[in-house]
Amino acid sequence: MSGQQATPTSPATTITVVNGTFAINGEPRFLLMLSYFGGLRDAVLRPREFTSILDQAKEAGFDGIRVFPFWWWDLDREDICRSPDLYPLFRADGEVNLTVVSRFLGMLEAAAQRGMVIDVSFAPEVIWQDWDQHRTQRYVEFRAMLAHVTLGLKDVAPHVWFDISNEFNYAVACKPSFSER
Repeated sequence: MSGQQATPTSPATTITVVNGTFAINGEPRFLLMLSYFGGLRDAVLRPREFTSILDQAKEAGFDGIRVFPFWWWDLDREDICRSPDLYPLFRADGEVNLTVVSRFLGMLEAAAQRGMVIDVSFAPEVIWQDWDQHRTQRYVEFRAMLAHVTLGLKDVAPHVWFDISNEFNYAVACKPSFSER
């Protein structure tokens, strides 16, 4: 991934599908996942706290975590759609955020060391403030970003899967109600 070579150092934890059921290392199971929306942010700003949370989740019986590499952070603000993530995996210009990518790879490695899987949930509407006005163009850019991440991880992160465009109805929080239109 742009200047950073992802290399596996932990024994491989793999996520697959066996007879229509998720499997970890070939063992079919119902996955118990912890939604950790700020996981990447914590991996960047508070790496020790991040690994402590992983340890606690593993001890509590969770199989893995779900993280967003882009997220809105000022959720208490009325204009949440204008509060971009200060630590995104990709910048709005489509370039890899080099200050974050090493922590992203470290986050994946920390999960692998614990035998955990990661659902990386991408929400493209969080990357661009002009998402609604330029949706077609932004999807092309988003697809290129996903291809970049996929190519960087395909041989080294068998414990990771992507949730693409996580919510189809994301715009509800960013638009006035029907009565206000």
